[in-house]
Amino acid sequence: MLRDLFKTLTCIFLITGLKVYGQEIQLTYDPYDHFCPRFSPDGEWILYFRVIDSGDTLIYKIPASGGHEFKLTDNSSSSFNPDWSYDGELICFEKKDGDGYRQIYRMRKDSTFKQQLTFLPFDHFMPHFSPDGKWIVYYRPVEGIGYQIFKISSEGGEEIHLADFEHSCNAPIWSPGGEWIVYQERDSVLSSKTGVWRLYKIPSEGGEEIRLTTSAALHEGPDFSPDGDRIVYEYRKPIIGGFSQIYTISSEGGEERPLTSDSSAHENPRWSPDGEWIVYERRGRPFQQRQIYLIHKSGGNEICLTTDESSNHYRPDWSPDGKWIAYMRYDEKGHLQIYKIRVDVTETRNNTSILEPFLLNQNYPNPFNITTTISYNLPCKITGTIHIFNIQGMEIKTLKIENQSAGIHEITWDGKDSQNNNVVSGVYFYRLKLKNGFSQTRKMILLK
Repeated sequence: MLRDLFKTLTCIFLITGLKVYGQEIQLTYDPYDHFCPRFSPDGEWILYFRVIDSGDTLIYKIPASGGHEFKLTDNSSSSFNPDWSYDGELICFEKKDGDGYRQIYRMRKDSTFKQQLTFLPFDHFMPHFSPDGKWIVYYRPVEGIGYQIFKISSEGGEEIHLADFEHSCNAPIWSPGGEWIVYQERDSVLSSKTGVWRLYKIPSEGGEEIRLTTSAALHEGPDFSPDGDRIVYEYRKPIIGGFSQIYTISSEGGEERPLTSDSSAHENPRWSPDGEWIVYERRGRPFQQRQIYLIHKSGGNEICLTTDESSNHYRPDWSPDGKWIAYMRYDEKGHLQIYKIRVDVTETRNNTSILEPFLLNQNYPNPFNITTTISYNLPCKITGTIHIFNIQGMEIKTLKIENQSAGIHEITWDGKDSQNNNVVSGVYFYRLKLKNGFSQTRKMILLK
């Protein structure tokens, strides 16, 4: 049986001082194709859609540790592209209606209370919850224009066309704070009749769109950094015959910064929860299989996480704590299955840390609703504090670090101030301050 052929592949890479330890683990085994895994915000589940006997696709979830697959949608019609709400309580997805059009639905995480949200006779694609869970953004066709960006209340109601665009748009995503929506727009056509897709953003309430990328190249697959300051995406030039590379740009626009340059295709980049790393899939020369790679946000060496040359690997997704990456790959019978790989990253040069010796990580989840976890790395036993400030710079909470040993530690903030009052939604800052004088600050977002 295929389950008896399960293998654990352990690999250790040492690439110019960068060590990555990984373990490739198969999670699903049923002989059907499984697509686009997404970790739940608490990291306990992986959500995806998969084929069944009839040939339809339905929404499933599986414990992130492996086990039984749970079917969430019924067999009445195909369902696609599920997405978690930021608190993990709801799931939105596409489902075909009686006329064969893809409509936007939502349901609770246990598959109860399914509700159809859109009804117009068009296909609706790629729904995503806003960080506060109140809205769902997606794209659908508009006659005479092409695809356009829409949003709808997660409770249902009128579809809102965010702007009167003149060109086709797709792949909308929310900024971490929910103020902006970034998308791809086909805003010009080359002499070869090839479309130039650039990245734009628009206020989530609607208004004037802002072009972020300007070069005559293909810009696709955007993803925000956890702090919302930068966007990572695929960049391809020449559009025909070129190799897609990983680029980043400020969320305000400006200089496009390349991270990769190797003559191979780099696709589907995603930021790590701490904002330090970017994972993506990469295909080398013709007939080489796609593998999962990492690169630091500032560039440098590309690090291959998966090494099985007999199979393609697709669509990586980070766990909320940044310790696992889930993805699709073909099993030995040619079916796309869900796999995960453990990721532990340590940077060394001549056995000396090249990161700051005391590293404050990005909180997770971020944005968060009630509680969030802050992790930090201590190379020696030391005392210190974590101070939390509001957007006006006023300190509202102090969390103590009492003689903690060397290693990675975590501390939780419950969204309350020093008087135990719940604080309001907004941007906050947290600062690690140690007895030896070290200090480091990061930004986080509370959304209720």
